[in-house]
Amino acid sequence: MQLPLNSASFEIQELSDAAHDMLRPDLFVSGSWREADGITRAVNYVEWYEGQAARHAPFFHNPEICLPSAGAVLVESYGTLEIPWQGGIIPFQTYHFKSLNRDMVVAFTVWDPTRGEPLRNPPQSAGWSGWIARQWQDVAEARQHQPAQLFTIALYGLENRGRLADEVLRLMVPRDPAP
Repeated sequence: MQLPLNSASFEIQELSDAAHDMLRPDLFVSGSWREADGITRAVNYVEWYEGQAARHAPFFHNPEICLPSAGAVLVESYGTLEIPWQGGIIPFQTYHFKSLNRDMVVAFTVWDPTRGEPLRNPPQSAGWSGWIARQWQDVAEARQHQPAQLFTIALYGLENRGRLADEVLRLMVPRDPAP
């Protein structure tokens, strides 16, 4: 992601010590800004490089969990927004939240950069067999580390729902191909 960190209107939001201890991110960037179009945007970008923190942390620190914990009300789930990217699709979960009488449309994804696919927890309905299957897959692949990227964007104003895909694409930058 290429965030407008040098923009005069970009306000960085620091991660609290308690949240840092819980998430254990290797990289955390969060902030908001307003552009000439008058739309306020907010983003969170988190990366985990090594270890196992990413196996669970992105599923406890995402808009579905954090926004209601901060007092926002989930108004509606819009489902999956598919963003075409470098020969594939990145699925973003999308929502309408209301906070302090302000509407916001939100999109987020949790991505496994080594597999080039979304990082997902086995569904609760999979039970122990789903958990064991996931563990066995990691053993079979000799995966010692679970890297992950969590990206969230919020646009203030319900009228901006149709802009989510363009806003996500505008912030994404291609990685250089591996040598």
